[in-house]
Amino acid sequence: DSVLNDVNPSVICTKEALSARITHSGIPFILLEGDWLRQLRHEQKDLPMKSPVKSSLDDIAYVVYSSGTTGKPKGIQCPHRGAVFSFTWRHRAYPYSENDREACNVFFVWEMLRPLAQGIPMYIIPDDTIYDPPKLAQFIRRNKITRMLFTPSLLQASLEYKGIDLQRSFKSLRQIVYCGEVLTTVLRNKVASSLPWIQQLNLYSISECHDVSNADLSDPQLDLSSRQFCPVGRLLTGVQVVVLDQDLNIKSVGEPGEIVNWSS
Repeated sequence: DSVLNDVNPSVICTKEALSARITHSGIPFILLEGDWLRQLRHEQKDLPMKSPVKSSLDDIAYVVYSSGTTGKPKGIQCPHRGAVFSFTWRHRAYPYSENDREACNVFFVWEMLRPLAQGIPMYIIPDDTIYDPPKLAQFIRRNKITRMLFTPSLLQASLEYKGIDLQRSFKSLRQIVYCGEVLTTVLRNKVASSLPWIQQLNLYSISECHDVSNADLSDPQLDLSSRQFCPVGRLLTGVQVVVLDQDLNIKSVGEPGEIVNWSS
């Protein structure tokens, strides 16, 4: 209810199993089940065509919510600028090939348009599959997925699940992007040894301003032998970062503090 009150959406897309929780809101909703798209077209066939809504880079594209670990979950308004920046640099740094297939679930509202913007197929991983290692492995193998974003804990669960033939299930994967959690060198090394053909990227990003930095962990010159956690790499073009204390004073290199970043 608090999310609906904050956002005040014009319409809600949901499933029948969840619809009872929103009927009291009075907000129209669309059930994404069965032949819903055909039904929607039928219901709206006589409605006048509306002109496309013009938008700028600073208009709000979507709202995501924090986990609420420090209190009540907070809505974060994300402008088009952040998503467009994220899409553009990754398209340039790691261009798709015509045979790529990207699977999405984690950070879905952000990630789903990345492959589609380049004409690459995007495969939606169902919620009942993403956290079920055997189902996820089967999904990747069956659809010949080549790229996917994982949180480190999600990938670790698949690697540690007994009975999964990793080399067979992940044979098609060519690139894994880690995001959302700290990545240990133990996990990175395990992937490098058991699935050496997969490029591993460690992406540091935050909801408020999207991508901040990136590290290619497949670089043969990268020495992680003395580290417990993987680096987050170099800042992306246009991104600036400082480390501040609680009084907003800039800290020296090597001193602890809070990261503050912005884009120019």
